[in-house]
Amino acid sequence: MAVDAKHQEPEEPLYVPLKVRRQREQERLQRRRKALQERIQHERSDEGSGSDEDEQNPKRQKTKQPSADASPLSAALDEPPQPQQRSTLSLLDQAYEMRKKMEEQGVNQQKAQQDAQEVNMLKEASYVQKVALVSAHERAEGIHYKESMKTTWKPPRSIADMTQEECDAVRKKWHILVEGEDVPPPIKSFEYMRFPPAILDALKAKNIMRPTPIQVQAIPCILAGRDMIGIAFTGSGKTVTFTLPLVMLALEEEKKMPIIGHEGPFGLIVGPSRELMRQTFDVVKHFTTYLFKAGYPELRSLLCIGGEDKRQQSDLIASRGVHIVVATPGRLNHFLKLREMNLRLCKYICLDEGDRMLDLGFDEEVATTFNHFTSQRQTLLFSATMPQKFQDFAKDVLVKPVLVNVGRAGAANLDVIQEVEYVKQDAKIVYLLECLQKTSPPVVIFCERKGDVDDIYEYLILKGVEAASIHGGKDQEERNEAIDLFKNGQKDVLVATDVAAKGLDFPDIKHVINFDMPAEIENYVHRIGRTGRCGKTGVATTFINKSVPESALLDLKHLLVEAKQTVPPVLKALEDPYEELERSGNGLSNATGTKGCAFCGGLGHRITDCPKVDSQVRKIGAGKRDFLAGKSEGYGGDSLDSNSTGCSGKNKNIVLNSARNEECVLVWTLFRCIYVERVCIFRLGAAYAMGTSLSRSFSRFWNRSERRLLLVGLDGAGKTTILYHLRLGKAIASIPTVGFNVETIKYEGYKLNIWDVGGQDTLRPYWRHHFTGTQGIIFVLDSADDQRLELAKAELNGMLVDTQLQEACLLIILNKRDLPGAKDVQELSEALEFQENCEKVNRRVKVQPAVATTGEGLNDGISWLCENMTAL
Repeated sequence: MAVDAKHQEPEEPLYVPLKVRRQREQERLQRRRKALQERIQHERSDEGSGSDEDEQNPKRQKTKQPSADASPLSAALDEPPQPQQRSTLSLLDQAYEMRKKMEEQGVNQQKAQQDAQEVNMLKEASYVQKVALVSAHERAEGIHYKESMKTTWKPPRSIADMTQEECDAVRKKWHILVEGEDVPPPIKSFEYMRFPPAILDALKAKNIMRPTPIQVQAIPCILAGRDMIGIAFTGSGKTVTFTLPLVMLALEEEKKMPIIGHEGPFGLIVGPSRELMRQTFDVVKHFTTYLFKAGYPELRSLLCIGGEDKRQQSDLIASRGVHIVVATPGRLNHFLKLREMNLRLCKYICLDEGDRMLDLGFDEEVATTFNHFTSQRQTLLFSATMPQKFQDFAKDVLVKPVLVNVGRAGAANLDVIQEVEYVKQDAKIVYLLECLQKTSPPVVIFCERKGDVDDIYEYLILKGVEAASIHGGKDQEERNEAIDLFKNGQKDVLVATDVAAKGLDFPDIKHVINFDMPAEIENYVHRIGRTGRCGKTGVATTFINKSVPESALLDLKHLLVEAKQTVPPVLKALEDPYEELERSGNGLSNATGTKGCAFCGGLGHRITDCPKVDSQVRKIGAGKRDFLAGKSEGYGGDSLDSNSTGCSGKNKNIVLNSARNEECVLVWTLFRCIYVERVCIFRLGAAYAMGTSLSRSFSRFWNRSERRLLLVGLDGAGKTTILYHLRLGKAIASIPTVGFNVETIKYEGYKLNIWDVGGQDTLRPYWRHHFTGTQGIIFVLDSADDQRLELAKAELNGMLVDTQLQEACLLIILNKRDLPGAKDVQELSEALEFQENCEKVNRRVKVQPAVATTGEGLNDGISWLCENMTAL
């Protein structure tokens, strides 16, 4: 039915969303602005054409002259307008032009400010020992070597006669970048490098037929005696590069003059981890064995790492001497300090993973090693990730160094297929089984934390996967066994921390899984470098989620782009703060001319946002002591030194602060002099606060009633509850441990200093760090926890065999006797199997049943412990 027009309701206007209205308004303003710009441009062009016409037509240059009787005001009005006063430009247009100019200048100004800031930060953050590669003797004498080491090696005539253009063509073909003066020519075959037939046979036995790019250029440089910095991606053959020239050097020196006991070595290879050095030692041993079988003199090599028998190592040095030493810094400096080894004959030193060796923590160890050199030596630095700061530092210190770089320092191996997957934190371990199905074994799983390694290992074992695990908390025998089982193919999966990430060469690894994305991108590069080695293709899967720092994700994003890998959407969606600079052509190049961070080499951030800089600053700050702080118990006390001259005598060192692994803080010196019969000199370190330090020193020195205890056990056994029951003297509820606790308790005339190391399943790496002067051990066991009884037995007996605790009494507290599932005391004592280890050293032992929450049995055990402990 038709509706009358008069009665028809008025049609309401269509609703337009606010976002659309704003967009239309913005488009209208842009059209208006564009029209104004076109009009301004047109007027400017008219003015320009008008001035040209005026020059051609002088008649148009006539201007109206003011009359003599004209007023000054009218004359001023008749004057032409000044050029800067443009009546045709509105305020809106002027503001637009000014804003545009400021934006254009802002990018360049921002870049300049960032460069200046980065230069300053790089100077502050490059905490490298400036004397790390120079001995103390050379610094004292002002010795500066100008020429490289002389060697007898010479390349074949056909190689030596190569022109510079021919050498550059070979380097370009092999993607080799070199820096330095008088760089030796590249050699494309091992035969032309003049290695003996035995070495060629040894290479063929390892299926090495021709040199890799890093070997093509680096081996001739090393054979020529040049100091060198070698940078190449993981799996490129760096280990063979620096071991072969050392073997040839040792062979040449042995032919000249055979060494005898206490002599050698001729060369050192030093690295950051035991596993890496063990692998390098195997390579050296492989070449020396083939030489000996071919009739050459025997070359003796020594693996000098922690966790091995010192006596066997020192006996080899003393009895026959060694030609080559492969070592970690700690054990090497130990032998040098004891003078069981010297470097008088050493002409060659290589720092494997050189960036790590010169970084904070190892630099002082390296400096200590170099202080034992008495003459010039050839110095080599090798790594897959060598940040620019280390390259610049090494160029200043080394003698006419050659830099050999195959690819960008810190770049990922192009033979590795990188896959990044977003997995929630609680779903990681479940998804791990599915991820293992991508490839056939062997597979390596990397984690950041030791606890995650143990959890994943147990989970895989429960699921029937043949797995092994390795981390820094395990003793050397367990670590060696895990690596051997994995290398021999008896285990399909290796779960590890970054202790296995750098340098280790496992055969034919198909897949690497990063259970945690490392905070530093260089660790990521080393991890995925365990696969895709020697030209083979591998797969690397990385789990990420919101717990990963944004800087690490940006570094990962840029690394994937550089390697032409697929970038997942979650990384594409990340907002890059430096994207505008990249569009403007400046990219992420920093003040040093390299791309990305000048400190760590990450591509997704600058040094101003570098997480490694922040971490290193915290480490440096933690290592500095504030001697004016004056805190109680001496974490900031002053150091008072009493100096005496013309006296002689015998020093007796008394370690008073062994709990913090400090140097001896109390030195008692007895000596005779002309006027004084006996004098006591105390050197008071940071262990005591200013003002009370002397009285506290004497009281602690002559107080025979103090005892030092270590309270250990598995997590959840009730250690902290026992500690605070003794401290408060009354019944309390269970208390969970956070970190570790230290309490000083007065008990029946004794002063007990109790260290409660809390919550770890693997105890030995922790209590040794916190306390070494233990007189008594309290081992707490949950009587109702039969599932972890084997683990408790292993932990207990592991402590009992330690030489540092042979004099300590042992009190075993069988806690939680009030629980229904508590086992019999005799049954638990037999299950722990500690009697044999205690009888070996005649250790005093007591097994005490107790209930920590009520205090039942605690006093009996502590009283026995106080009576049987040796006085301080």
